[in-house]
Amino acid sequence: MSALLSAEGLSVRYRTPAGPASVVDRVDLSIAPGEIFGLVGESGCGKTTFALAAMGLLPADAETSGRVVFDGRDLLALDDEELRRLRGDRISMIFQDPLTSLDPTFPVGAQIAEAILVHRDVTRAEARRRAIELLESVGIPDAASRYRDPPHRFSGGMRQRVVIAIALANEPALVLADEPTTALDVRVQAQILALLRRRCDEHGTAVLLVTHDLGVVAEVCDRVAVMYAGRVVETGPAAAVLSSPAHPYTKALLAALPARTRQRGALEVIAGEIPDLVTPPPGCRFAPRCPVAHERCSDVPAMTALGDGHHGACWLLDGGPARAAASPVEEDGS
Repeated sequence: MSALLSAEGLSVRYRTPAGPASVVDRVDLSIAPGEIFGLVGESGCGKTTFALAAMGLLPADAETSGRVVFDGRDLLALDDEELRRLRGDRISMIFQDPLTSLDPTFPVGAQIAEAILVHRDVTRAEARRRAIELLESVGIPDAASRYRDPPHRFSGGMRQRVVIAIALANEPALVLADEPTTALDVRVQAQILALLRRRCDEHGTAVLLVTHDLGVVAEVCDRVAVMYAGRVVETGPAAAVLSSPAHPYTKALLAALPARTRQRGALEVIAGEIPDLVTPPPGCRFAPRCPVAHERCSDVPAMTALGDGHHGACWLLDGGPARAAASPVEEDGS
């Protein structure tokens, strides 16, 4: 299936007093219609910056290069008016914090209706009816009576549902979801993930799911890319990446899952910190924290094909030093 969205050598640098920070570095990935694509990694790895670049919402101090092609059009080459017509219509975004995403002075229903009125030739009454239908579709009880309620009268989970309703208001082809289940209880999280999955299955909507939660990836994602310090280090079908991780960073993330921690009786952590992206280490950016790093890691590893769409960027996968230098994840059989 052809890609709906594809990033081709996308790089984003932020200007800082210390120099340019390479937050996204030559990222290549693609998302097909109807699939949920997970983008995972620690905080600060560039996941949200990637999504903001695709939406044309980067701050003024950001410099971009490469291409982000949506439905045959390079989003980075569009002017502000062309992007405005796409945003909220063909492409929409679910932001991480629903409280700051919603205007506290306007009823939630009016905010959904406004998203419809901007992009559709409908009356206010028609937009209101559509907004109520959307509130019902995301599980807001008594939607018609809650239409005029301001955001502070909703719980965190219900506010997130409202934000999702706004994102889905015009039946977009692509939804960029930035940590849509952060800080929500497990029951509400499951309901929101089920809603996104149903939207993909029934309407062919593509979803880029930005998350640090590998459990969420296992539950709903078709494919996944693992990012570290601005680079994609592993990508492939979610089941393959989670069951047979290839990159030491992916293995370390999986080793730190609570379920695996309980099995071993000790909390696994990844030693060190994400590097300063103004002066990142040469070669593999994970090398300073990697338990199996070696001298060849001072060069940037290329993506190595591992079969069935699974790729990893590590010298151990491409004829580097013996694979016997396994990570702790392999050594204890996890």
